[in-house]
Amino acid sequence: MDKGTRGAVESVGVLLAALTGGLHLMIGLPRFTIYLDAGQPFLDIRQFLFVLSGVAVFLGVTLWYMGLRRDAVYGAGILLMLGYLVGWLVLGGHGGQFAWQGGHHAGSPLVTLFEHLVSDWRLLLTKVIESSLLVVLVALLYDELTRDDADADDSGATADDAATDADGAGVGDADAS
Repeated sequence: MDKGTRGAVESVGVLLAALTGGLHLMIGLPRFTIYLDAGQPFLDIRQFLFVLSGVAVFLGVTLWYMGLRRDAVYGAGILLMLGYLVGWLVLGGHGGQFAWQGGHHAGSPLVTLFEHLVSDWRLLLTKVIESSLLVVLVALLYDELTRDDADADDSGATADDAATDADGAGVGDADAS
C-alpha cells in the first residue's frame, strides 16, 4: 500500500474507531449509571463491557497516535471488533439463549438474526461500523506485516524514492560542473 493510500485507510480507521467507541459509550453509559445508582454495577455485565470497550477503543486510537507498535494496536482492535460481533450473538439480550436457538422466534436462525439486526437502528449501525472497522484493521495489519521495512524509513520514503533523489542529485551535480 503506498503512503497516500495508507494515510487514507488510517484516517477511515480512526473515524470508524471514534464512531464505534462513541456509540458504545452512548449506549452503555446511561444504562451502566442506572446500575451504579442501584448499587449493582455488574448485574447486567453488558453495560459494563460497553463502557469498558468504548474507553478501550479511544485508548487504542491514542496509543496508535502516540506511536505504539502499530501491529499490536491493529491486532488488539481486530480482537475487540471480533469480540463485539461475536459478543452480540452471545450476550445480545437473549437471556440464557443464543439468538438462533429455538423458542425465541418461529423463523429460521438467519431470519431471527436479521430481525434483531434491523429492529434497532443503533444495533444495525454498530454492526455495520464494527464490521467495516474490522476490514480496515485487517488491511492495515496485513500491510504492516508485509511491508518491507528496509524499503521504508520513518518518514515513509521508500528506497525507490531515495534512488530517484540520488539520481536527481547526480544529474544536478553533473550540470553544475
